[in-house]
Amino acid sequence: MTTWEYRRVYGAADVHFRGIFEWGLLYKETEISKEEKDGRKHNSQPFRSPTHAGGLFAIDKKWFAELGYYDSGLQIWGGEQYELSFKIWMCGGGILFVPCSHVGHVYRNHMPYGFGKLTGKPVISTNMVRVVKTWMDEYEKYYYIREPQARHRNPGDISEQLALRKNLQCKSFDWFMKKVAYDVPKSYPLLPDNDVWGEGKNPKTSKCIDT
Repeated sequence: MTTWEYRRVYGAADVHFRGIFEWGLLYKETEISKEEKDGRKHNSQPFRSPTHAGGLFAIDKKWFAELGYYDSGLQIWGGEQYELSFKIWMCGGGILFVPCSHVGHVYRNHMPYGFGKLTGKPVISTNMVRVVKTWMDEYEKYYYIREPQARHRNPGDISEQLALRKNLQCKSFDWFMKKVAYDVPKSYPLLPDNDVWGEGKNPKTSKCIDT
């Protein structure tokens, strides 16, 4: 039976989780660290989060405009939560999760819209590459190690995004990883370089290896 009952996604109400990511840029959450817990005076106090799930947030309109809103080069959906999260932290802001603010998400059993001319295209992967190339600096390689096919995606012109980053005097992604997202490598260590790239194919049977 379908109801409007509110269900928590992560654990009990007194255990708090913050948004992180794995190197393929899949959104994850992890229990707040000791560093975050030690800085809180009560359980309802907001706490810092490196990223958010996308679309479920409140932001000052003037600040959102100063950040350039969402990157207009991102298509349909996918990657916007990282683009905005990285931009907020690296360009002088911060993201707080508020325990006393409850947001419910009603999932449909079908998608009520199509992708139009982009149907069948790697929209999400292409969006991710655009975000990676704009914000992740030398950490860009870890995304490609995790998602090697993305190396061939064309993210389009990112010159405006790079200019925005320069004009706002944004910090480096290394700063973000060490000062904000320090707990990401604890759950998802930096990946070793791939020994080889490409498809694995048996020359006798012409069959490819898949995992």
